[in-house]
Amino acid sequence: MKSLSRKHLVFVALMAFLVVIGAQQVFAAGKPWIGIYMQDVTPDLADAFNLSVSKGVVINDVADKSPADKAGLKPKDVVLTWNGKTVTSAEELTGLVGSSNVGDNVKLSVNRGGKNIDIS
Repeated sequence: MKSLSRKHLVFVALMAFLVVIGAQQVFAAGKPWIGIYMQDVTPDLADAFNLSVSKGVVINDVADKSPADKAGLKPKDVVLTWNGKTVTSAEELTGLVGSSNVGDNVKLSVNRGGKNIDIS
């Protein structure tokens, strides 16, 4: 049996993560959310996705008509800060979102294609 390449392993891990996050969305009705599928940036992931940063949270997909979609977030954006607080993991970003109120306007700093941009 042939072993999987690193890119295939990253893809499999990503798919498993998306399934879990999708299931969590169903149970999070009525709570603050931004509508992204995400994962921690690691050196291997940065290499596989050709990212220009090695820390933060990479957006894998954006839910249609979500707050993230309306704000203009895109797949491969890397979230660096949430309201000025450095974001180091998907778990941390989830906590920051959860500690917000529905309808809050927050400021994100993201890296897109090697450039840092601010998004509200």
